[in-house]
Amino acid sequence: MKHIVIFTQSPISKAPRVVKEANLLARSGYEVTLFAPWYSNEIVTEESLLLNKAIEYRPGSDLISNPLNTFFIKGIRYLCRLSVKLFNIQTKYALGYDYYSYLQRLKNENADLYIGHEEMSLALAKDLIQTGRKVAFDFEDYHSEDLLPKDRRYRPKKLLKEIESFVLINAIYCSTTSKSLANELAMKYNSKCPIAIYNSFYKNEISIENIKRKSNSLVWISQVIGPGRGVELLLDAICQARNSFNITLVGKKDELFCQNLTNRITSNHNLVISEYIPNDKIRSYLANYDLGIAFEQEKPKSRFLTITNKIFHYLNSGIAILATNTAGQIEVSLETENAIKIVSPDAKSIAKALDEIFDNQEILAKMKDSSRHFGQTKFSFETEESKILTLVENALVCS
Repeated sequence: MKHIVIFTQSPISKAPRVVKEANLLARSGYEVTLFAPWYSNEIVTEESLLLNKAIEYRPGSDLISNPLNTFFIKGIRYLCRLSVKLFNIQTKYALGYDYYSYLQRLKNENADLYIGHEEMSLALAKDLIQTGRKVAFDFEDYHSEDLLPKDRRYRPKKLLKEIESFVLINAIYCSTTSKSLANELAMKYNSKCPIAIYNSFYKNEISIENIKRKSNSLVWISQVIGPGRGVELLLDAICQARNSFNITLVGKKDELFCQNLTNRITSNHNLVISEYIPNDKIRSYLANYDLGIAFEQEKPKSRFLTITNKIFHYLNSGIAILATNTAGQIEVSLETENAIKIVSPDAKSIAKALDEIFDNQEILAKMKDSSRHFGQTKFSFETEESKILTLVENALVCS
């Protein structure tokens, strides 16, 4: 049985792409070991329930076993991030917790194939390749061109670009989240073009009889409800629209920002901010809305080129979608006839689009039908599974 090691930087509860890949490979008969940071015993226990029972789940960065050691691990990362900000020191130790120990744990496995995810794993992947391991990498983001400006100050951008180039050229294969990002990476680094694996979700029909929609309902899901993500643009637009809307924002709240949103909303609209929806409930939750909002920005570049989870959540739930004209979102719209309306990122254009959709219920119904169709067919994760299995099979037979 071939042994595959998957390693990532985030808790797997926040990494559905990693979980889907690991479970698929375990179901397909591979011996799978998954490494991720461990933050608490409670979280690890909950995360283990997400995984196929055959998967060996181990800590990459262990922040549980020794409290004193955890203190030093966090302190070292803090100092390394500060050195990037203040002195532009390009160090891989700023990318995540306990880099050296994580690398040693991976080396000890001596697997037939390693698959990395996220930015610290880029550096780990490079070190593994240089020791002769067979390594693949999944570019979930354009790591050297990610995050808002205030967060990029702590990031060793020059180092990330060097590592991206090395991994793209030397990994046994690379994958990413969109054709737009794949083409950009290949052109930027003069490498082979990564394979686009869409971060879609498994199909699961939702009974229309169980859906209880509010009229003129809009929903926006994001990891964080905060500035610089396009929420302000939505509020500016609905203030210019003729229709009244029921708006729900779902994500971790920036309290001050959300309070400002509440103060801005006019009396003819209703705004609700929900902090958390469990993963197993989000599909049926979203299905109760008319239209999902996906307003991505041109900057950072990663957001312009990739396709965020929200688009696939909306398709999976069978609701209409209004999205800004980023390369990644246009890519999906061209493959989902009528499901997604693309707009320019200005309030006037968005207000006009909202009124056109909600003034004509026939248009809205066609968008929902198309979304439901493509979410259960072309953009279900079942379609992506064969791509992953083919990549892995070819990598394992390649010398």
